[in-house]
Amino acid sequence: MNTAMPHKPSTAFIAASWVALLLGAAAYLIGLFNATMALNEKGYYLTLLLFGLFAAVSLQKSVRDRVEGIPVSGLYYALCWFALLSALMLLLVGLWNATLAPSEKGFYGMAYALSLFGAPALLFSPVGGGLYGDFVCRQLERAGIRSAAPRVEEENGCCYCFVEPDGERTFICRYGAEYLFRREWFDALDTAGLGGVYLCGLEIERASGDLLIDFLEQHPELTVYFAPGPRIGSIPANRLQRLLALRPLIHLNASEALTITGRSSLPKAVQDLCALSRGRIIVTLGARGVLCAEGEHSVLVPGELAAVQDTIGAGDSHIGAMIAGLARGLSTTQAAANANRFAAAVVNNPGAILPRAVFETLKFLY
Repeated sequence: MNTAMPHKPSTAFIAASWVALLLGAAAYLIGLFNATMALNEKGYYLTLLLFGLFAAVSLQKSVRDRVEGIPVSGLYYALCWFALLSALMLLLVGLWNATLAPSEKGFYGMAYALSLFGAPALLFSPVGGGLYGDFVCRQLERAGIRSAAPRVEEENGCCYCFVEPDGERTFICRYGAEYLFRREWFDALDTAGLGGVYLCGLEIERASGDLLIDFLEQHPELTVYFAPGPRIGSIPANRLQRLLALRPLIHLNASEALTITGRSSLPKAVQDLCALSRGRIIVTLGARGVLCAEGEHSVLVPGELAAVQDTIGAGDSHIGAMIAGLARGLSTTQAAANANRFAAAVVNNPGAILPRAVFETLKFLY
């Protein structure tokens, strides 16, 4: 299960956050230096920038400390929120009464916000012991990722992937501790700052799947992204019904859509899914692209050409890019178009991880 807020962001995210902060603050200061204001007015806006930056950093550190179990008093946490909101309100009042053109006011507001905020993500998944658990821990540490769920003694599972000459693959899986959650972990999880939750079908299928759904039902403010995967038919019917009642964005392929609905026609299957979940349905169609549906409306977003090396990670990379796009405020079809391009690049390279050098050459549509 993944939520929106990591303990330790990737190097790329940290670099992007610093660039955003420095560019926003620099733009703000350059505009302030060239503004035709009295010195006392410039001092007011400079103080707001420094005050706001301090408040934002303090709040983010407090949220991170709470997630990691480091004590943070409720009073200090509340003061961080109060200081940040006060800085934003004072900026708004100042701009509202300033003798600036609307476009100049918008520029100051944009630059100020850009210098303060980022969009982190949190891994919440247990890692077990044994050979495979040690391997997973090493890989997560190498990637700079830390899970909010503790490591457990039970043996970790594994998954062997056999890639066929045409790029398709077959999985042999041995389940372990990675799909077993405990109620006390959810009780200790600080949901402040979380915006959405991504989970897969195996997590729901396993014995602790009800705990995941209990957590989501207790937090209806969180957007749910659900990728059921090929074992969708093995998810207990009562759990699936509870999950669909949360109106998740469902991300699956055509075969999975037919399996879950029992239909032989994809359009009918998509209609059934829309009626069952009353949420957004994303059906991947390989090279043809994806079908985005909600209610009675559906749109086919064309795919991207790719010389397929293997399809390992294709679905995961697609839903990951979808979530990133939606978090940036893109529409469903815009996020799907970007996800198509990213997934095409992934299958065009061997393995599930797209090299950073290749990623940086991609030109997304939105």
